[in-house]
Amino acid sequence: MMTQEYRTAIEERAKIAGVNMSTYAHRCLDSYNASPDQSPTESRANPTSSGEYLTDLGNASTDILFSELEIKNQQIEKLQQALDQEQQLHAVSQKTMESQRLQLDEYRRPKTLMARLKAVLVADP
Repeated sequence: MMTQEYRTAIEERAKIAGVNMSTYAHRCLDSYNASPDQSPTESRANPTSSGEYLTDLGNASTDILFSELEIKNQQIEKLQQALDQEQQLHAVSQKTMESQRLQLDEYRRPKTLMARLKAVLVADP
């Protein structure tokens, strides 16, 4: 059982965190179990502690969100590096293809009779 004020406070924090109330409660309990400062019965007995406990839970949720944000930033950085490498490889392959196209064009260009005879009769060094 909880007061309507307490329930409203939890619903608001869950909404801010972008999760439903059940998920928010699970995260808060996980956070509390990771570092219990006081027993749950003590925080229920003292209304001031209850407000402080909600603040602590909100801070824990904020910490979770910041750690998730840092992970996402690292993933974005890795994706940016992969994109840069892909663009460099693409530029190199384009340059190679252009060079080969120019060689092919040179090969296909008609040559004069003298140039053809010279190519056949004179050995390459």
